[in-house]
Amino acid sequence: MLQPRDLLHQRVHQALLGDLSEDLAFSEEEALAPAPGDADVGGGGLAGAVPRARVIDQTEGLLKAVVDAQSGAILGCALHCAEAGEMINTVEAAIRAGKDYTFLRDMIFTHPSMTEALNDLFGKIS
Repeated sequence: MLQPRDLLHQRVHQALLGDLSEDLAFSEEEALAPAPGDADVGGGGLAGAVPRARVIDQTEGLLKAVVDAQSGAILGCALHCAEAGEMINTVEAAIRAGKDYTFLRDMIFTHPSMTEALNDLFGKIS
């Protein structure tokens, strides 16, 4: 089994769940299994809270992220919403660049865009 901190072995897969959805890296269960208490699960959010989702009238969906509680490394991200295929590329780029979750939490995104939801998603990590 892959260890959550082994970011060199990320896996990316795409699934269809009504609308386009994207999952990156580890599931919440995989991330929490090796060392319970070491991972902090982002609260996630509903796509309907994203301004762009309301503009394009595609408010169905859910966003969720898992980060390492000690290092802040992004361990996984699941995006089940409109434009998830574009959004997940931003998350993957941050992971590949070795950035922690605050990189996406504090980044400035255009408005309205679905990608700006990453600010709120990673802002829910405590």
